[in-house]
Amino acid sequence: LVGALEEKFSAELWPRTLRSNAELILHGTHFSDATTPPPIFRNYILPYFRRFNSEAHSAGKYLLWHADAGMGLLLRDVLEAGFDGADCLATSPLVPQTLEEYYNAWQGRIVCWGGLPGIVFNPEFPEAAFRGCLSQLRDFSRSKSGIIIGTSDNVMPGALWERILAV
Repeated sequence: LVGALEEKFSAELWPRTLRSNAELILHGTHFSDATTPPPIFRNYILPYFRRFNSEAHSAGKYLLWHADAGMGLLLRDVLEAGFDGADCLATSPLVPQTLEEYYNAWQGRIVCWGGLPGIVFNPEFPEAAFRGCLSQLRDFSRSKSGIIIGTSDNVMPGALWERILAV
């Protein structure tokens, strides 16, 4: 199945994407170490993205993947795949990893876009914990380049508007 998908994508999706005027490409989603263990990722997914991302870079494109899943065991692998950014990056308390862990593992080479789990905006999430999350992200990202603070997943109906404004 993976081979068939790769054949189809490389024959049809790649040429259109690489010829397009788009400079930023979102391709890849939910690299979760819970559903895609590292050996599976390394054998079937990593080779595909190494090739696609290399060709896309040669065509002047930047690559993101949708990163709202826990991927602690795949940190080295997504760096090796050649991505430029992680969109909707999920962090603790939604997943075990913190923004600092991602940033350090990726050596600042992958833009971290997200970092605030949508659950922190819910009324059930303690106000003090929300403020702590926000302070931690602000303090860590203040002296770093390549961090765009935003929600790492959906902000659900019922979220506290004051918390959205606080960000």
